[in-house]
Amino acid sequence: MRPVPVVVTWLTLALSSALAAPPLPSPVRAVVDAMSADCRAAGGKPGASPGLVGTVDVDGDGRDDHVIYTGAFECEGAESLFNGAGGGSVRIFLGTAAGGAKPVFEHGAEGMRVERRRLWLAVGGPLCGQKVTEDMPRSEMQACWRPLQWDAGRKALDFGPLSSVRPYK
Repeated sequence: MRPVPVVVTWLTLALSSALAAPPLPSPVRAVVDAMSADCRAAGGKPGASPGLVGTVDVDGDGRDDHVIYTGAFECEGAESLFNGAGGGSVRIFLGTAAGGAKPVFEHGAEGMRVERRRLWLAVGGPLCGQKVTEDMPRSEMQACWRPLQWDAGRKALDFGPLSSVRPYK
């Protein structure tokens, strides 16, 4: 089950010269270009990858911040390169006043969604408040939706409190 973003603006990146992608800040473009190069190096062919890059204002400053969900990267012939059994990863870049972007968060996730301008990641086990032992099979780990929360004092993005966790459906 791949969650569908609700509020975030998603960009379809055509990783070929046939279609021009919207301009992205150079750090975000560098990640996308590196993924494309890695796909080709693995013998794959990059696809359109809708849902790979999105924009949402995560820190409330009125500027677009950029979200990359690697689980949405299409690499024909090497499909599991960026999306494994546990999903992909979410990388978030804060937009700067000069139109650039700086990395602020990265974590693995089964999926992601946006509700009321808040990013939620599908995670499991300890991130859902579950006590996990070394010998516990992955199949017994709980999955949940956990929001990300901006801390203006620390100027950091991190997981919201466990009290805000929702069941993964």
